[in-house]
Parts: sequence; structure tokens; C-alpha cells
Amino acid sequence: MHWTAHDKGHFCADRKIIWFDASKNIFKEFPSPKPKNRDRNAIVGLGVLDGCACIARTDNNHNDFEGDVEVLTMKEYGVVESWTIMFVVSNVGVNRYWGGFTPLLLTKNGDVFVKLNDNEMVVYNIGGGSLHQIARLLMEDYLVGAVSFEKSLVSPTEY
Repeated sequence: MHWTAHDKGHFCADRKIIWFDASKNIFKEFPSPKPKNRDRNAIVGLGVLDGCACIARTDNNHNDFEGDVEVLTMKEYGVVESWTIMFVVSNVGVNRYWGGFTPLLLTKNGDVFVKLNDNEMVVYNIGGGSLHQIARLLMEDYLVGAVSFEKSLVSPTEY
């Protein structure tokens, strides 16, 4: 299990990837890619694409912004040097604290389903570089929730 977290008391701090090691029953920091610019990695999404851990990140440290989002995959699990840029989405509006850009599914034709912020589902076509909205929740009292499932042969011990 993996998720993003920020330091206690520092809600605006860059997020880190945390994982639970079920074999040792402990939480650990997962190796993040080297920052794109300066010393910051603004992670705006975490997921699994094509069987590899992936993150969406930006070098923009503002909460709300419109700009480029890089999606990177970790080709060799746990090896920080194996983070590779899979694609870049240009001029996308992202709120990094309330939903961000969460990759959910990669299809055989190169479409990536993404939860954008907390109210949209979009599809990005890697080959064509196009981003299309497929659903938007207009009710202010509700947020979009979506998760991806990755089958694993690892089972927790003593549970």
C-alpha cells in the first residue's frame, strides 16, 4: 500500500510517498525521483500504470495552477534511478491539495484515465497529446473518488 503524505504541521510542504511494509509491519518512505527543478518535488498524484508505480508531479509549488504535469513510472520497483518520464501533459489546471492529477488506468491504445482534482475524470491520449473530459461533478457538496487496483501475490503475515 502506497500513498502521499506531508510533514505533520506543514500542510503546504511537498508530499512524500509512504508505503506499508506488511512483512515487517512498519511504514517507510518510498524512493521519490530526483526533483525536476531546485530541491522540490511537487507530487500531485500517485498510481499504477502498466504494472509500474507512477507519480504525477510539477515544478510549480502553488496550490492552484495551470501548467505542465509530468507523469513518471518506476520501471524497477524500489530503485530510485529507474524513475522515467512516461509523458507530459501541458496546460492543465491542477489543485495540488484537493485532488491533483491521479493516473488510474492505461489502455492498450495509449489512453490514460485520470482523476483530475476532486470533481473530474479525464482521458489523456499519450500518442496524440490530447486531454478530454469524460465526466464532471457539478455539485459542490460531493467529490469524485476513484482508486485503481493492482493484483499482488504478496499477502500480509499474521493477519
